[in-house]
Amino acid sequence: QFNYIPLTHRQIGFWQVAITSGRIATSEPLCIGGCQAIVDTGSLLMAGPPKDVRKIHRAIRARYADGVYMVHCKTIHSLPIITFTINGVEYPLTGEQYILRVTQNGRELCVSGFESGTVSKEIQWIFSDIFIGVYYTEFDMGRNRI
Repeated sequence: QFNYIPLTHRQIGFWQVAITSGRIATSEPLCIGGCQAIVDTGSLLMAGPPKDVRKIHRAIRARYADGVYMVHCKTIHSLPIITFTINGVEYPLTGEQYILRVTQNGRELCVSGFESGTVSKEIQWIFSDIFIGVYYTEFDMGRNRI
């Protein structure tokens, strides 16, 4: 099924949408009271407000090393589902979807797909290739929707 999401603001270079809510597993809230996000094909990691990203990293037991947050690769299948609700539809992301497996010096590392950072005061999240890779995305400029 294909779900369209209306753009909340039409700005050159941004595909901005309203996020109703988010949560880690079944309880820990993200994006309390709603927030704005852009869907960006040029970003690898999902970026969000530091307080929300800290919650995610605590929940997945990520540790900071060498400039990134990492988890033990053997735990990926048991990591909590992170769900964002957009336009009345839930979009869950599993550990297999939001953890990046990379090889460095012959070792496999598992890096969190979330980082702290926002575009502006009005735009709190960047939905990156992590999201777009899971949910097929059509950018419909004529109808102002994704």
